[in-house]
Amino acid sequence: MPKKPHTHYDNLKVPRDADLKTIRAAYRALCKQYHPDRCPDNPDAHRVMSIINRSYKVLTTPEKRRKHDEWIARQSASSIQEPSSQRISSSMPKGFRQPEQQVPRAKYLLWLLSVALLIAALFFYTQHQRSAAANDGRDLPVKTQPQTAGE
Repeated sequence: MPKKPHTHYDNLKVPRDADLKTIRAAYRALCKQYHPDRCPDNPDAHRVMSIINRSYKVLTTPEKRRKHDEWIARQSASSIQEPSSQRISSSMPKGFRQPEQQVPRAKYLLWLLSVALLIAALFFYTQHQRSAAANDGRDLPVKTQPQTAGE
């Protein structure tokens, strides 16, 4: 059976069809439970609160929530095709994982190629400048022939 992706809804412990009032109530309850000022002994309190805050921000902003729902749909569709042995587990505590945002391989390769071309262009530009300077004589030292007394 395919594994369900961990979402911001899971972080706030609300259903996907939750309204803003339900999301806000869940957020406040989790803040009371995990806030670093209320849990000074918990070393993960700051990290957990940042996850809760991020999830709240995404789920209360309509555009971000729509994108998150689309991400969930894509992950659910890909997890049906992907064997469970290829998944990598997260190091975050269960219930507070951030949805993964993977950079497509083609995009990464395009970025890498762009950087390589930029470096090559800079190299050839500097070589051209050096050869142009040498041809103009700007870079060459002037040598004079010593004159003899008889000439």
